[in-house]
Amino acid sequence: MMRSLVSSSVASTLACLLGTALLCAPGCSKDGEGMDTANDDADDDDDDDDDDDATADTGTVGEGWIDIGYGQVEYSELSDGDTFEIVWGTQGSAMFPIMLRGGDFELPPDPGDWQHEAAPIVELWMDVEGHNDGFGGHFKRIANYPVGFEVLEDGTFQSTYIAIILPDDKTPEELDGLPATLWLELDPLDQDPIEVQLDLVVSMGEPPG
Repeated sequence: MMRSLVSSSVASTLACLLGTALLCAPGCSKDGEGMDTANDDADDDDDDDDDDDATADTGTVGEGWIDIGYGQVEYSELSDGDTFEIVWGTQGSAMFPIMLRGGDFELPPDPGDWQHEAAPIVELWMDVEGHNDGFGGHFKRIANYPVGFEVLEDGTFQSTYIAIILPDDKTPEELDGLPATLWLELDPLDQDPIEVQLDLVVSMGEPPG
């Protein structure tokens, strides 16, 4: 009889313990909400971190754009059909000076630092009717040319000037009045290349005195 009572008491105790264990099993909390809520919050935190990283990585808005202008100090926008004047640099070289304006692409912390790894790279070629016997079948080609920029008051970017120097075997006189095509590609860091092409007419400026 005593063994029976003991067995019954043990059974009751075990039943209570089992019930308590089931009520407090993983997935439960004091307020009745599951532990999955904490996991959801963690997932949300991860999503927030991803959003912050994406914003920090891009640092840009929309697609990048550029326009080609003429000049060494002051920018004058070029359009199809415009004259493309040959001028002479300070060291006497005949050249076409161009500048770029654009926006919505990555620049170095110091935008004018053309040696920084984030400096945009310029690729360009120029064709002049009857004179495309240079490298790559072009009148002139410039490759892998890093360029510095400044940020203007309106938020757009303006480059330092790029000199397209005449090949040694060409003279301004023989190019004067000929049709030309200028193609340029800007390769910003971690963005698609931006291309611009213009059809121009070569014009010879006033030679130095």
